[in-house]
Amino acid sequence: MDSITQSRHDENLQRVQTLGSVKLRHEDNKEIILIPTPSDDPNDPLNWSKPFKVYLMLLTCLILILANFLAVGPSVTIIETTIDLLHATPPIPSVPQTLAPASIAAFTSAVTKMSYVFSGMALMQGFSNLIWMPLIVKYGRRPVYIFSWLGYTIFAVVASRAYNWSILLGSRIVLGFFPGTAECMAPLTIADLTFLHQRGVMMALYAVALGSGGSIGSVIDGALSTTTDWRAIYYLGAGLSGFVTILIFFTFPETAYNRLAAPMKSRVSDGLPEKLEKETNTSINATHVEVEQHVIPPKKSFAQNLKITNGILTQESMFTIFLRPLAMFVLPPVFWATIMLGLHVGFYVVIGNTVATSFTQNYHFSTLQVGLLWFAVIIGSLIGLPLAGWWTDWVADLLTRRNHGIREPEMRLPAMILGMLVAPGGILLYGLGIGYKLHWAAPAFGLLLFSVALAVNGNIAMVYTIDAYRPVAGEVVVTQMGLKAGFAFLLGFYANKWILNVGYPGTFGAQTGIIFVVAACWLPLYVWGKRIRHATFKWSIMSIMRWELDREIGE
Repeated sequence: MDSITQSRHDENLQRVQTLGSVKLRHEDNKEIILIPTPSDDPNDPLNWSKPFKVYLMLLTCLILILANFLAVGPSVTIIETTIDLLHATPPIPSVPQTLAPASIAAFTSAVTKMSYVFSGMALMQGFSNLIWMPLIVKYGRRPVYIFSWLGYTIFAVVASRAYNWSILLGSRIVLGFFPGTAECMAPLTIADLTFLHQRGVMMALYAVALGSGGSIGSVIDGALSTTTDWRAIYYLGAGLSGFVTILIFFTFPETAYNRLAAPMKSRVSDGLPEKLEKETNTSINATHVEVEQHVIPPKKSFAQNLKITNGILTQESMFTIFLRPLAMFVLPPVFWATIMLGLHVGFYVVIGNTVATSFTQNYHFSTLQVGLLWFAVIIGSLIGLPLAGWWTDWVADLLTRRNHGIREPEMRLPAMILGMLVAPGGILLYGLGIGYKLHWAAPAFGLLLFSVALAVNGNIAMVYTIDAYRPVAGEVVVTQMGLKAGFAFLLGFYANKWILNVGYPGTFGAQTGIIFVVAACWLPLYVWGKRIRHATFKWSIMSIMRWELDREIGE
């Protein structure tokens, strides 16, 4: 091993051992240090032009919106779909026999059965990431994007032609397998294109786009229901996903990049201060400079960027990549972040499964009005965008300055205090508003508040773990998305039964307490999180999770 290779080897070992602790600002002039360090290669995604990176980010957001467009959107017409495919009769005041207890119970049972069509897709959407992630890590983002969105387009057409409940359920479960790639791949794409200090804002866009996709679909589906049937949303979804597939194929190059082999004319790596040296038990030079002779590769042509795959990106086995998300769940930071995200999305699914029936029965809303109600979620998400992005970055940067320029992943956590209060308030207002039949604006405002918290809390929880375990960020995201899907499915499965047993106030009152307690756990993590990360890194299960050096990306 020559001196340069040995130096890089030692440097990467140091990065592994710091577990998210990086020097982000110079101590003297407080200027931002670019992490990861961009190379001299024009093909390095960090060196791509700003307009092109903005375009790719916008396309990524569109992909995220469409990922939930058909997952949640069609739930607005759950009553119409139940009537059409299960031939159930809803309570109609002008038809006395439909108001009999047996008739109402039969219709309620049919609506519950139809809700499995939506919760089943949500479950598959999350757990499909266990299959997709090894392929993404091994072979890159581009081939998986192309294949998954082609499949999404095809099965959207299949779902639109379903003529009974079984076919709709089966086609939606398969349909859910494909857009799961967007949930786990978008954070990787963001990390490929941006620097560490930009990640909070970009991940906020991720959270808002992911959360608003279903709402946009619900608004559009509600509008379509006035002139056509429930199948129209699938036709529209198929057309949009087909258009996105074309954009991906012709304009979305591979964003994964091997920084270990990147050409560097001169690389200056500021070492971590003595404080970090002692905490991580590593020997890090104050300043390390390496000079290399190299040839800068030419910029890839348009045709070269259209290659489906760029070969194998890591020497890790597919089995190791597949197993790592399951093992990482036991790490306290990942465990907490996963529960946080799972509860927020799970309660969101409960709300989504009850909006149509509760507002139809209590406030006599039409399908169009139910669809328009989802504007509250869209508005809440837009309000949450600066809070999830700028606010969390500002808090983390303030604490970084006070820590002599050293960024710790836990420095984002104090921003949780806002979402910790807003999320329980939103859930409680929604449940009490419907349970006590307050003006419809009360539960609608509760829905808006919860959407704000979903953007803030979901973003903080995810970025915290990505910062802490950046080389295996994909597996971290899979852990959260997979378990999130499990929560969403179980809560969606039992939502109607839960409400029938204890009512809206009891159901959403319990959810309020649960989410407050879990969110408040950011406090002990902020105090002891770093020590926990380093202590748990020594656990025997970490032998499964240790990553190869070719997974390092310069953070």
